[in-house]
Amino acid sequence: MNNLVGIHKKRSWRRHYLGIRTMPLKYTLLRTVPGLLGLRNGLVRPMSEAAKWLLPSYRRWSKNYQEFAAQMPHIRDYEGAKPSLWLPFVMDSMEPNISTAAMNSDPMGFRYTIGANDQRLSPHAKTEQPVSLFVGGSTALGVGATSDRMTIPSILAQGSGEPWYNLGVRGCTIAQNLIHFMIFRPEIGKVRRIVLFAGWNEVNGFIMSPLFTRYYGAFHGFMQYFQTMNDGKVDISRQEITFPKDWASLVRFSHDKEETRPLFLEHTANTLDNWKFIADGLDAELIFIMQPSSFCCPHDLTEQEQRWFENKTNLAKLKRAVEPYTGWFADALVAECQRLGIPFRDCNKSFGKDLDRPLFIDPLHLTDQGNEEVVKIIDNVLTNGEN
Repeated sequence: MNNLVGIHKKRSWRRHYLGIRTMPLKYTLLRTVPGLLGLRNGLVRPMSEAAKWLLPSYRRWSKNYQEFAAQMPHIRDYEGAKPSLWLPFVMDSMEPNISTAAMNSDPMGFRYTIGANDQRLSPHAKTEQPVSLFVGGSTALGVGATSDRMTIPSILAQGSGEPWYNLGVRGCTIAQNLIHFMIFRPEIGKVRRIVLFAGWNEVNGFIMSPLFTRYYGAFHGFMQYFQTMNDGKVDISRQEITFPKDWASLVRFSHDKEETRPLFLEHTANTLDNWKFIADGLDAELIFIMQPSSFCCPHDLTEQEQRWFENKTNLAKLKRAVEPYTGWFADALVAECQRLGIPFRDCNKSFGKDLDRPLFIDPLHLTDQGNEEVVKIIDNVLTNGEN
């Protein structure tokens, strides 16, 4: 154990006194005994699922979800698009050639934008004109929109008559988006402007994961990826996280976010600097739009939205990101965008104020009307610049 460093919350007596490397019992039984793996899949899981229906809270959630699905039938198309494959460098991805009523993707895995004259636009369906890029996570992708036509880049394309590509990827941070863009840059061609519509995935990933890597950052599913790909070098369990000591300056494990916040903000600043560097090299305009969250904006939820939100079982976890998202992270973004000369707008300052109609399907994803309200904000920034 002399070659390992880490944060130890609790040690078993076998590890402490005998130096025996141990794993939690559930991993020992369910991952190393093939017979029990079959038992888990064939018996334990079905019994667990059946037991859920005995719980009043689960039955209530199921009833609410059925009502939600009846009012928003297109949501099934988004659920059917998950899980996706993890691919080199970009990690998460979207399935190519999706063909549903609500969402369709090209052979490269980009969602189609519907432009003027019903033209399908994507890096695979090329255009000779310079294009604008809409970049971000699942909200940028348009999870919640009733069709490809009602995503934010589609509404922008139809309103301007100019081509927009949707480069949104579910769960992605803008660091992953940057790598994604660089891989497909030759297919994208000339770029007129780049809109980063992001923020939440960065903060939520940082808050939710006690593990953070300097310079490299983190991403959705990072803890699982880190352990799987470093099997034999890294131990991640409820008791501790250990890793080779030579990596201690780059890999940090801490539940104290004050300790790792500087590393997170350094990574964010570096990523924005790289986006600016790329945009300048392409002679393209770059703007940052901080995406709205129902937790943070002045929109009063309608009764319908409140009913829809009852389907979410992770509201408490999501709310952990609210304070930093609207506080020190937003302040850092403003300062960094000012330093780099990137026009910036925080949607949460005004989004949905005095609007008595559903804008959210959940705390992060938008209805068609919500997407239309974001477009108004973007148009204002594109017209008037930084505010």
